[in-house]
Amino acid sequence: MVVSDNSASVAISVRSRLDFELLFKSLVAGLVCGFLAIVMSISSGSLLLPASMLRFLPAAIGMALFSTVLGALVSAISSRIRGAVSVVQAIPVVAIAGAAGAIAPGMTGRAPEAIFVTIVAATMVATVATGVVLLLLGYFKLGRLVRFVPFPVVGGFMAGTGWLVFQGGVSVLAGTPITLSTLGALTAPPMLLKGALAIAFIVAVAISQRRSKSGLVLPLTSFLALLLFNLVILTTGISFPVLHESGWLVPLPTGQGLWPPIALGDFASVDWLHLLVGMIAFPGIASVTVMALLMNATAIELDIGRDIDLDGELRSVGTQSLLAGLGGGMPGYPAVSLTLLARRLGAGNRITSLIVAGLTAATIVLGQFVLDIVPTPLLGSLLAWLGASLIVEWLIKPARRLRLGDYAIILLIFVVIVGAGFPSGILVGLVAAVTLFVIEYGRVETIRYALRGSEYQSNVEGSEERRRLLMSYGDAILILRLQGYLFFGTAERLRQTVLEQIAGKAGARARFIIADFHRVTGIDSSAVLSFLKLVQDARRESFTLVTTGGSAMVRDALRNGGLTPVENDVSLRLEDDIETGLAWCENTLLDEIAPEINNTRVQSLSGFLRKLLDSDADSNDLMSYFERVEVRAGAALIDEGAPSDDIYFVEAGHACVTIKGTEGSVHLAKIGPGAIVGEVAFYLGGARTASVIAEDGLVAWRFGRPRLRQLVIEKPVIASRLHEGLAAILAHRLASTNRLVRFIAD
Repeated sequence: MVVSDNSASVAISVRSRLDFELLFKSLVAGLVCGFLAIVMSISSGSLLLPASMLRFLPAAIGMALFSTVLGALVSAISSRIRGAVSVVQAIPVVAIAGAAGAIAPGMTGRAPEAIFVTIVAATMVATVATGVVLLLLGYFKLGRLVRFVPFPVVGGFMAGTGWLVFQGGVSVLAGTPITLSTLGALTAPPMLLKGALAIAFIVAVAISQRRSKSGLVLPLTSFLALLLFNLVILTTGISFPVLHESGWLVPLPTGQGLWPPIALGDFASVDWLHLLVGMIAFPGIASVTVMALLMNATAIELDIGRDIDLDGELRSVGTQSLLAGLGGGMPGYPAVSLTLLARRLGAGNRITSLIVAGLTAATIVLGQFVLDIVPTPLLGSLLAWLGASLIVEWLIKPARRLRLGDYAIILLIFVVIVGAGFPSGILVGLVAAVTLFVIEYGRVETIRYALRGSEYQSNVEGSEERRRLLMSYGDAILILRLQGYLFFGTAERLRQTVLEQIAGKAGARARFIIADFHRVTGIDSSAVLSFLKLVQDARRESFTLVTTGGSAMVRDALRNGGLTPVENDVSLRLEDDIETGLAWCENTLLDEIAPEINNTRVQSLSGFLRKLLDSDADSNDLMSYFERVEVRAGAALIDEGAPSDDIYFVEAGHACVTIKGTEGSVHLAKIGPGAIVGEVAFYLGGARTASVIAEDGLVAWRFGRPRLRQLVIEKPVIASRLHEGLAAILAHRLASTNRLVRFIAD
């Protein structure tokens, strides 16, 4: 009992320690990410207004902070990304700023307050509409489309994001956006001191992480840095105005409220006509927001190593934007930098996002008091550290393991983001994704496999003489089983392959081309055009194109594109399936080389045995061992499951080979004069594996097992030659069956 109590006490102690550790990590991550979210929100809000409207900047910043509060709260409740931290994002804000830039010039002469109110209303409308679009995309489960974005595109996006995060960290340190004109600020003595402290912090974290693998290294180091900074401030007595002035703390604009940006009564001043003009940019706002969100989510799931419910995330972010827009906010979604930072701080949970929301809300209410706790060198060093890690992970490391072409795309997107900004990077990424898809998919072989008519025959009229002729002349038939999605590149390559076969560059000249669409998933108009050109080639080169199979969508695309047979024109033929198409080609070919095969009604046993044994005398001797059998239409020559004591040669009439299925008999083949059946089960000695049912009056010759024993005793040489002939037939049957299995399995 004592042991049990001790075990329970130990378990409770361990659980309490783990809970405390998680809570501590979440608190530190929430504080760190919260301050960073506030800085990011201030930065994003500063992008909304044109230069002529900067007097309303505090209100714009308040709109951004409000959006981050709602985004963090909603993501904590509904996000499909564990530990996601949603904030207002610069990308959609920049897009909305484009609409604002179109509104302001058109309202020249109006009061600045009326212009600002119209811009706020336009921002609300755009944000609400974007939320609706996101909700609809999530509801109709269209998030899977992002799965088609190639890895190099995501890699370039992540590397570019790392640069922007790193650049943002340096900007926080410098207290001003880093441009060519402001590079001199980095060499000023105050900046050198802050930079030295930031580097010291990063080095301390790197050394600590090298010595310890604990997830507490970064949060503890950050907490100690915060504590040390505030202790120095308390002991030295440096005033906050001095720290604000020198850029050691983040200042907020004063003199105006941060939220709400406008009162309800101000909507009477909205210029709805110019608002509609500005909404011309809405498709771009929604598109950029959706793409950036999906790429952010994909980048996060690649980092965490598991798939995210993108449709659920679309619905979550749609709710965020909808609520933010109704309250005068802007679009937001999970930030890659803050979400990954929270996870690296060991706090990938919902508590972090709630703390971020609370801290941002406190900033709206308390303003400067909250920001006076954290120094800019700490904020900047954390951002620079995260940005540098993303660059190393997505730009430096892939250089060793990716092909040159794939890595060039990562480098291209990165350079565009660095040189022209994030929206341009997204555009280049989309173009790169499409280009990469065309190049990579163009390499996919559209011909699943190709067979000649000598290798595979249809199941119609399976006589041995017919099979022998097709083995000799069937190379004139080329069967191409196609696959995948056919578009301009792949279809044209297919056409060139066919022309090579017609010219005889890859074997015997083909006269019949069977293009089987059974495995084709889709076809575009340019691919249809390639097939139309192939029909023109068929008329010029005197061959026949036979299309078989395909879904209703594929067949409609071919028909609507003009691929329809013309009366008395043998260059094109359309068939429902490959068997009927192949049978037509075989019959047409045999009508030319051996018309009697298709027209004959009787195949004599003597003629069959003569070819089997290659001897007139031996065939005559062997005929006496066969017994003539007549079967009426509908009766069974062979019953499935019956003993296999006989081989039958069909002299006249036709029969159907069937097997029993769960829903009735399954048709396997049709046989006619000259066919031999039952030989497989005869040699195996087991029960019959299929039935042979006469379709009309059937005349056959039976060779029984007792007759075989008698033949072996009386004429052993003929018996041996009979076995050899039947073995050759069985070998050909086996090869044909293997090819048939390949078609059926496909």
